Formats: sequence, C-alpha cells, structure tokens
Amino acid sequence: MLRRALLVVFLLPMLACQEAPELPPIVLSDPRGLDAEVLELVATKVEAVRAAPTSAGSRASLGLVYEANGIWDLGAASFAQAAALDERQPLYRYHEALCLREAGETDKALATMKAAARRLENQAGVQQRLGQWLLELGEYEEARQCFERALARMPDHSDVLAGLASVEVERQRWNEAQSLAKRSLKVDPSNRSARYALGMALRGLGREEEARAQLTAGQGAKPRWIEEPLTREFLSYRLTTSGLMEDAAAAAAGGNHGRAAELYSVVARRQPDDATLKNNWAASLTELGRYEESERVLKEALALDPGLFAVELNLCDLYTRMNQLEPARVHGEKAVALGADVGRTHLALARVVALQGDYARAYAQLELSVGLDARNVQAYVALTETAVRLRRFADARNWCRKVLELDSGHVPTRVNLALLSIQENDLEEAKRQLLECEKQAPEMPKVKAIREELKRRGVL
Repeated sequence: MLRRALLVVFLLPMLACQEAPELPPIVLSDPRGLDAEVLELVATKVEAVRAAPTSAGSRASLGLVYEANGIWDLGAASFAQAAALDERQPLYRYHEALCLREAGETDKALATMKAAARRLENQAGVQQRLGQWLLELGEYEEARQCFERALARMPDHSDVLAGLASVEVERQRWNEAQSLAKRSLKVDPSNRSARYALGMALRGLGREEEARAQLTAGQGAKPRWIEEPLTREFLSYRLTTSGLMEDAAAAAAGGNHGRAAELYSVVARRQPDDATLKNNWAASLTELGRYEESERVLKEALALDPGLFAVELNLCDLYTRMNQLEPARVHGEKAVALGADVGRTHLALARVVALQGDYARAYAQLELSVGLDARNVQAYVALTETAVRLRRFADARNWCRKVLELDSGHVPTRVNLALLSIQENDLEEAKRQLLECEKQAPEMPKVKAIREELKRRGVL
C-alpha cells in the first residue's frame, strides 16, 4: 500500500508537466530590414528561452528585445508567454500592453494595461503611462486618479505635475492647470509639456500674449516616461539605428549629453558618412567639455558637407568656449553666410564679436537674430547686456520687458530692469519689479540690495 502511495506522489510532478506543455519561444519569421546587432541579440535570447523553457524571466527578456527594437507583435506574444508562466509579475502584462498598443490592438492594450496598473499602484511610471493614455482618450477623471497615484509615490515630479496640469486644461479648470504647470516648471523649467499646459491655461484665462510665449516654448512636447523596474534592461536592448537616434536626441534634449554622445558614437560607426549625425554628436561632446574630440568630429563633418551651416555654427560655439576668438569669428561669419535666415547663426556671431569688444556689430547681429526668431529669450537677454555696454539704457529696459513677455519667471532680467529703472529714476517701475522678484527669489542678494536702495530713497 505504501509503495502505491509513493508511486502516486512521484507521478504527480510528471502529470503536472504533461498538463503544462512546453511553449516554443517566439521567433522572427522575416529578419529582413533588421540590423545585424538586433538579429544577434534576438538569437541569443531565443537560445536562452530554449535552455530554460519554464523561465518567465527569459521570455520577458526576449519580449524586451522585441519591444526595444519595434517588433511589437512578437514582443506582445513573448510577454503573454512570460505572464502565463508567472502571473505574480504584473510588469509582464504592462509591457504586453505597451506592445499591443503599438501593434494597433488598442482596445486589448487598454484592458491589459488597466489590469496591470491595478496590481502596480505603487509604480509611478505605470500610473503615469496609464494616466496619459486615459487623458488622450478623454477619460479625464480616471486619468487624474492615475496621475495622483503617481504623484503620491513621487511628490513634486515635474512630468507627473505636467500630466495633471494637462488634465485640468482639458477640464477647463484654468487656475488649477496654471498652478500645477507652474509647480512643474519650478522643478524643471525645461519641461515642454508643462510650458504647453501653462500656455493653454493662460489662454483660457484670457491672457493671450503671455500664453503665446508659453505655447511656443512648449511646441513639440512629448511625455517623458518615468522609469519602472524593467526600463533599464529595455533601454540596453535598443539597437536599431532609428531607435538609437531617437534615444540620443531625447537624451540631448533632456541635458543628458553623456548618454547622447555614447549613442551617437554607436550610430556613427554604422553611418560614418552622415555629416548631420557627426554634427549632433559633436554638440554633445562640446557640452561635456570634451573639446578636442568635438573639434575632430566637427572637422570630419565639415569635410563630408562643407555647406552645412550647423557645423559652422557648432565650430563657432566650440572655439568661443575655448576662448579662441579669431577662429570662432571666422566660423561664425561662415555660419551667417550659409544660414543667413536662421536666427541662431547671428546670435552666435554676436557673442563672439561682443567678446572682442565690437559691441556695435554685436548689437546689429542680435537685432537680426530676433528679427528672424522673435521667441528666443537668450537673444533678448544678450541685447539687454549689449545695450547697457553701449549706454543705450532706454533700449536695454525695453529688451528686458521683451524677455519678461516671453518668460515672466526670468528673475535675473527682473533684477536688471529694476536696477536700470533706478538708474533712470523710474522708482515706481523699480518697485513693481522688486515686488515680483520677492515673490520668486526673496533671498537673492541683489533683490535684498534693491529693497534697501528703494527704502533709502523713500519709495518703500
């Protein structure tokens, strides 16, 4: 009797294995058009699945490779297998939803995403993603709840606040949207989504002139996704040329020039004759202070395409930073000649000639720059400084006002306008600017000094 019992016990695992037949890995049926690096990585991951067919993690890694390189249908299928093997890991369903949406199965993607998000309430990145989907679908209350859950996990996160601001814009709650967008920009002034939401809120409040500046600054805004536990593995598998270029551009736009330079270097090895690519790579190298490398790459780009004004522009910027003003001026002149209708070329040349003491030429170039690009705050700031150098104080005050039209939170310009107004004995204007400065930077030494000066003059 005991032997029969033991036999039943030993048979149970065998029967269980028979009830769960081995799933074959999801494989590519048509590899055409894929980079060799992608095919090699896929092959490695497929072999890992075959070596450990019951490992959910191996199938999820294969799914991440497909997802990272835009092979959406196979990614979804691989994540579905991973989730079937281990339903305790809802992140597999989350990534399945991402792939399904990109593959065009939007209804199934949303249902899968909602199911995953219910089990991942503590993952801010998951809640942010679902919130954005729901916002785009017009389900504003559910979207708000998702962003609120994300904010509870990551208080004052700029991108979550921007998402909430966008929800309030759609609900036409203009004051709430304005407040949230300003909170977002206080954390990250470069957040384009927050700029756009602020512009829409200001427009809703009837402040059209202020709104236009913010809407222009927010043009081309895209959501920036918060990381979740599989994000870094996902990014490490992104090997298609288009994907690497997209990631490099996003990294550069976000100020992560180390990552951008690394990615551009990978693509440059695949496309050594692409002058624009080399120019973008060099720009990130310059931001990192790797001037010799940047100079080498820019000269390679110039040899490939001597007519590309952006290369001359970046050479001008590079030599300006290296304090080699003569070559900077030469390349600045060439940039202007090749890109006369681009405001940035005139701004770059203006900076060089100003450093050489030619303020009249600098002023003329800056006026050309703003005539071509009326939304470039940096050009108006430079005009203010150059006008002061030329003792054109009334003009300097007008340029300050232009900066503040475009960016009302530009405290250094408010300080300068207050100081210029004191110099011109316009004490009421100075007082107005001081009060605004004290709202934004009350501890700034120059702000305190202006207060003391206006007290001394009996204005306060």
